[in-house]
Amino acid sequence: MTPQILKFRRVAFWVLFILVVSICFALAISGRVRRQNAGRSAEILRPLLATNSRFKNVQVSCGTNGRVYLHGQVTSRDDLTALRGLVEQAHLPSQPVFSVRVEAPNKPAAGNAGFAPLFAFGHHVSGVPEPER
Repeated sequence: MTPQILKFRRVAFWVLFILVVSICFALAISGRVRRQNAGRSAEILRPLLATNSRFKNVQVSCGTNGRVYLHGQVTSRDDLTALRGLVEQAHLPSQPVFSVRVEAPNKPAAGNAGFAPLFAFGHHVSGVPEPER
């Protein structure tokens, strides 16, 4: 091999190496930023939900994928609408994934802890329509 080809291969190797390292670094940083935003969103949401008795059965959690999850139940559709409005007004760094059910209270019976399901509102991301069933 000629010295020119060897020099070209060496330069190509280092350019490719720097490119791959840069991409890996960017992906690692973006994942960290997503997790930090999810943590901040959860810190904002927890006190907001704790101050309103309508949301006492709604919990906030963070996933390792950098998402915030709201899960639990409320007693009416108006409460669910109020919850969504509260989340929108909070201007969170990352929008949560909702898994909140609407359940009407009834007389406690064995196994249902005083709730009868009326409506389930599953994994729905704000602004994305639910799939047809």
